[in-house]
Amino acid sequence: FSTSFRQRHNNVGAFAEGLHAKDETSKKVLDRRTRVKLHEERYAASSFIQIQIEGKVHEDDEGSFVGTASGIYRTRDGRKYTITCAHNVVMVDEENDELITSLVGLTAYDGRQGIDVYKAKYPVTEVYVHPLYNGSPKCGFDIAVCVLGQQIASSKYDQDHFTFEDVEHFKFDDGWKAVDPAEVEEQGIMVEIVGYPGEKDSDVYQHQASTAGILKTKLGGYILKHHVDTTPGNSGSSIMVVDAAWLQRVGARMSKATVAVHTGSDQVNRVNYGTLITKELSTWIHSCLG
Repeated sequence: FSTSFRQRHNNVGAFAEGLHAKDETSKKVLDRRTRVKLHEERYAASSFIQIQIEGKVHEDDEGSFVGTASGIYRTRDGRKYTITCAHNVVMVDEENDELITSLVGLTAYDGRQGIDVYKAKYPVTEVYVHPLYNGSPKCGFDIAVCVLGQQIASSKYDQDHFTFEDVEHFKFDDGWKAVDPAEVEEQGIMVEIVGYPGEKDSDVYQHQASTAGILKTKLGGYILKHHVDTTPGNSGSSIMVVDAAWLQRVGARMSKATVAVHTGSDQVNRVNYGTLITKELSTWIHSCLG
């Protein structure tokens, strides 16, 4: 579900994947997402998730693949890391049946607002992929933790782009809610995705819609199904519950709680989905960082 810069200019039709709503009259596919400027107050609680992942499979590749990651956080010993889906940072070598983690130039852009405007960028120095990830975005374990190195650049930007609080003080538990699958099995919980569609030239887009239940996978993980509009490049975005009644019911002390990481689209059933952050997955994330 990640894509390349070259594709997003030459293969626009591919980006209908993940858009399921249609105009009742024309029957054309609708894109209901709204472009986000990170200084807008209504998106303040979402601003810390604005990370774009970019890299190449081979040094001589014509374009880069892009995806979204969920926040920059600090460990107790000061290391920085971000969380994304595994398929943004590893590739499957189908011929040899193995995962390839030696991607080229894997980089995390903090607060990107267009290709040339960003708060900072960091090299990805280590990648932890869940051991049960099998290459499928629907396996229930499509998730990865990326350790970041020293900041290597920042762009020239207008302060209007970045008036939100510095993201680097956030701890993983500040914005995430590990859930029991039973807490999200009902349909109709309102969720939000804010991320980087591959065809939008590194601009941030937002949409809210309802959930469509959960699915337990053959490997024992869970995916959360939803109706939020997404396209390739959105993978790795936080799926945030914004339903006030649900947040109060589960005792979440926040206005938005990340409960899953978006990973893909089911074209047959016209629904999108992501890896549900169960308590077991939350424990694994913490274990990666000591």
